[in-house]
Amino acid sequence: MKPQNIFSPSSYKLFGYSFLILFFELALIRFIPSNVRITAYFINLVLVAAFLGMGIGMIRVKRDQDLTQFFPPLLLLLVGTCVYFSNIIVVAPRLEEAMYASYADISPNSREWGMVPVVSVFFTFSALPFIALGYAMGNEFKNFPALHAYAINTAGSLAGLLAFSILSYFSTPPIIWFGLGGLLFLVLTGKKQNFIISTLCLGLIFYLVQSLYQKDHEIWSPYYKINHFSGLNLTSINVNGSLHQYMINFSPPPNIPRDYANKAKQQYQLPYRFAKSWENVLILGAGSGNDVHLALDQGAQNVDAVEIDRTILEIGKGLNYQKPYDDPRVQVHIDDARAFLKKTKKKYDVIILGTLDSQTLLSGMSSIRLDNYIYTVESF
Repeated sequence: MKPQNIFSPSSYKLFGYSFLILFFELALIRFIPSNVRITAYFINLVLVAAFLGMGIGMIRVKRDQDLTQFFPPLLLLLVGTCVYFSNIIVVAPRLEEAMYASYADISPNSREWGMVPVVSVFFTFSALPFIALGYAMGNEFKNFPALHAYAINTAGSLAGLLAFSILSYFSTPPIIWFGLGGLLFLVLTGKKQNFIISTLCLGLIFYLVQSLYQKDHEIWSPYYKINHFSGLNLTSINVNGSLHQYMINFSPPPNIPRDYANKAKQQYQLPYRFAKSWENVLILGAGSGNDVHLALDQGAQNVDAVEIDRTILEIGKGLNYQKPYDDPRVQVHIDDARAFLKKTKKKYDVIILGTLDSQTLLSGMSSIRLDNYIYTVESF
C-alpha cells in the first residue's frame, strides 16, 4: 500500500483512535473505582490492562478479522459488570471488618464476593475494549512511515489526555465522558455494516452509566465521585462510595446529644495544648472546615487553609455548620500540601495536618506511601 501523507483521512483516523485509547483509559481509571471499591486499591489495574489490551490488538493487525467492530460490545460488557458489582461487597482476606467501612452506601445484607475473582474479572474485562481500539490504531499505523505514525499517535494521545483533563477540571460526570468518546468512535468508524449494532451498544452504555448516578447530592470533583448526606449535627462526605470525612456541628440544638461533638472537639483541640501560641495557624488538608473552625475557636488571628480538592472545599463553604470559611481571618489556598510548603515564606505557630490521605494509597491494603513525605521534618 502506498504510504499516506500526514494530512490524509488515514492520519485523522490514527489521531482519533490514539485519542480514544488515552481518553477511555483515563475515563475507566476514574469510572471503575468509583463504582467497584476494591479496584481503587489496585492503582494500576486499569492502566496495565489497557496497555495489555492495546498490545494484543496491535499484534493481531496482520490477521484478517477486523476487531474494531467489537469495541462497543466489549465496553458494554465492562460497564455492565461495573453496574452489577456496584452493589456487591467485596471481602479481602484478613481485612473483612475494615473493608465494610468502604461500603458506606451499600446494604450490609448485600451479596459478597472474594477479592481475587473480582480483581481478576475487572483486569480481564478492562483489557478487552482496548484490544479493539489497539487493532484499529495498529491498522492505521501501517499506512505511514514509522516516524510519521508515531508523531500522529503521540499527538492524538496528548490530545486525549488534555481533553479528559479539561472535562475533569470542570467536574463533568461520566455520562459526558462516554457520550463524547462514543460519538467520536462512531464518526471514526463511519456507516459500516455494524454501525447500527455499535449505536445500540453505545446507547445501552449511556443508559447504564446514567443509571449509576441518580443519587442526590452527588458531585464529580477532579479527583473523586463525592456524595454528602446532612443531618442536624453531622454531615458525612463519601468519596467513591467510601466514608472520607465528617462535618461536625460543634454547637448542636439543645435537643440533640452533644457527646460525639464534645469528644471530637477534645481531639481537635489537642495540638493547641502543646503550643505556646497559635496566632498564625496553617492547616494542610483543610477539607470541609472542622480544623479551621477549631483554630478560630481557639483564638487564631490568621489561618491559612490548604485543600487540594476544591469541590470538598466548596461543600464545606456551603454546608459547614459553623461557616468557618466565611471568616475574614481565613485565607483559602487550592493547592497540594507539599507544593504549598515549598512556595510559602510565612512562619506559623501551629501547623495542623488534616485530611491529607489519598483514601486508598494510605489504606491498610496498600504498600505505597507516597503521601508520607509530608509527615517528615524534611518536608518543612
